[in-house]
Amino acid sequence: MKPGTPFNRSATSPKIIAPARRVAPLKLPWRRRVARRSMIAAVTLGLGSICAEAAQMQHVDVMTHASQGEVKLVKEGGARLVRSADGIFVNLEAEQLKPNHAYTMWVVAINAPNRCSADPCPGSDVMQKADHVEADLGYGDGAVAGDDGKARFAAFQPAGAMPHSWFGRGLTNLAGEIHLVIRDHGPLVEGREADMLATFREGCNAESVPDTLPGTARGNGHEGDYPCANIQAAIFEPLE
Repeated sequence: MKPGTPFNRSATSPKIIAPARRVAPLKLPWRRRVARRSMIAAVTLGLGSICAEAAQMQHVDVMTHASQGEVKLVKEGGARLVRSADGIFVNLEAEQLKPNHAYTMWVVAINAPNRCSADPCPGSDVMQKADHVEADLGYGDGAVAGDDGKARFAAFQPAGAMPHSWFGRGLTNLAGEIHLVIRDHGPLVEGREADMLATFREGCNAESVPDTLPGTARGNGHEGDYPCANIQAAIFEPLE
């Protein structure tokens, strides 16, 4: 027997022990995948905020989305943005959500806010004049609201391309105007949970994804029965 070969001391004769079989990594269920993604983003956000000298931090209130009528306060100081040389860290704490509904957070980057028709930049400029204001919109995070109607969203958006980008422009001005938009996808549908937390259209009926939206938005996910809506938002003014 070669030196270092493992053997069974309790047996009358030594037996070579087969090396342990490598076990394939378990495929995480959608709840754990989403939770881990949010946790990583939150930790990254925390680490980024430590470097105060190298970053710019802003806190703003979370408001109801303009599409829902009169804009009202949802949570005071409920959203945070940290700007760094590498990208932006965002964190939004939402309240007054529908318990156990699926929600997504979308990051809107307005790279030329000085060209907007108003301050803050209106959604009509982002959607109808995206080239002029150099805007883009991409996926940030997904979460299921708790029984208390609360959920937390967090993400890091590097400078450059945005995930599920609508206009293909990305984040090019780290000092630009940033909007965070929370979208309600309705009660979880078995077998579609992960996509409801990671795409714009999943679970939404045709009326809530109108033809006026770009194809990159309408094709991001599959149609459903729920009247999805953008329900809350946080707006970060551009840096001087």
